Amino acid sequence: MKNKISFAIVTYHEEYKETVTFKTLVTSFYEMSNGDSLSIYVFDNTPRKVDMRMNTFCKYDEDIEIYYFTENTNKGLPYAYNMMSKEAFSNAYEYIVLLDQDTSLPVDFYMKYTSCTHLLDINCPKVFSKSKLISPSIVKNYRSYNLLGFEKGSLNLQKITCINSGLLINLDFYTRIGGYNEELFLDFCDHDFIDKVKKSRDIVNVLDVSLEQDFSNDVHDLEQAKKRYNLYVRDLKVYYKGRNAIKLFFFVDLPHLLRLSMTHNSLYFLRKRFF
Repeated sequence: MKNKISFAIVTYHEEYKETVTFKTLVTSFYEMSNGDSLSIYVFDNTPRKVDMRMNTFCKYDEDIEIYYFTENTNKGLPYAYNMMSKEAFSNAYEYIVLLDQDTSLPVDFYMKYTSCTHLLDINCPKVFSKSKLISPSIVKNYRSYNLLGFEKGSLNLQKITCINSGLLINLDFYTRIGGYNEELFLDFCDHDFIDKVKKSRDIVNVLDVSLEQDFSNDVHDLEQAKKRYNLYVRDLKVYYKGRNAIKLFFFVDLPHLLRLSMTHNSLYFLRKRFF
C-alpha cells in the first residue's frame, strides 16, 4: 500500500507546519517510512483579505511533498475534503486519509495505515477524547453512543457512525458516491457522509490505530457560542432534508439547544432557533 495513500489536512487560522497533526504525521513517517515518500494535501480555510486562489506544490524535504490549496476564505470542511480528494485521485492515488489540525497521531500511525493488507472502501481508526472512545460509535435516532469493548476488525456499518478524523477512503469509491455534501459547512458532514456510504456498503474496517482528538478549541464564550450556533443551525436545516424530522428534533436539535441555553444562561439560542 505504500505510496498509494495520500494524506489530507484541513487547517484554519494555523500554519499547517505548526499543527499537531502535521508534526505528528511527519514524525511518524520519519520513524516508520522505510525509504518511501509521503504526499500531504493541505487545504487552508483561513479567511484573508486577498481575493485569489492559491494552488502550490513544494518539497518539505527530499521524501515529503506538499500540495497546498487556499481560496483565502472559509469554504467549509466538505468543500476542502472534496477538493483534496479530487486532486489526489487525479494524481493516481488509490486512497486518501482525512485529517484535521487538532489530532495527535501515534508514532506507528504511518506504518499501520500504509502496511495494512485488508483495506475496504471505508476504513476508520479508533478516535479517543480524554480516554473516551468517540469513534466509531453506535448511532441510534441520530445520536451517537459509546461502543464498548471493541478492539479492531470489521463492524456492521448500518448501526455505526464515524467522525472524519482518520478516515481512510478508497478514492474511486469516494468519487463514485459523490464525496461530501457541500451544502453542509461543518456540522453533521461526517454523519451525512457515512449515511451516503451505507447506501452501498455494509461493513467498515476498524484499523488497529488509536488517535487522540483535542476538542479544547470547541470551548466558547457567549459571543463565540452565538456565532458557532448560527453555523450549526444553517447545517442543521440541510441535515433535516430526507430524514425523520421528529426524531432529529427530539434527539439532536432540542437537546443541543437546551444544553447551550443552560450553559450560557441565555435565551439567544431559543430565539435564534424558533423566531
